[in-house]
Amino acid sequence: MVQSARIPDEHLFRDKLVIRATRKGDGWQLRYVLADQYWGESRGRLVQPSDEGWQIPLQTPKGFKAQLQLEFVGR
Repeated sequence: MVQSARIPDEHLFRDKLVIRATRKGDGWQLRYVLADQYWGESRGRLVQPSDEGWQIPLQTPKGFKAQLQLEFVGR
């Protein structure tokens, strides 16, 4: 049996993610930056598109790991 321990006001991921989408020819270019860690220090990391769209890796020092998947629909 798996027990979960919830700590009140505990967050898995609380950083601010800033995503910049720029039109490039017929497509898009995406960059992202975690504003809580690197605000104002860089233009952001370039996101390479895959068959499923754009994926941005997310993780915290507490061990949380995930992929944010983005897809652009329309123009």
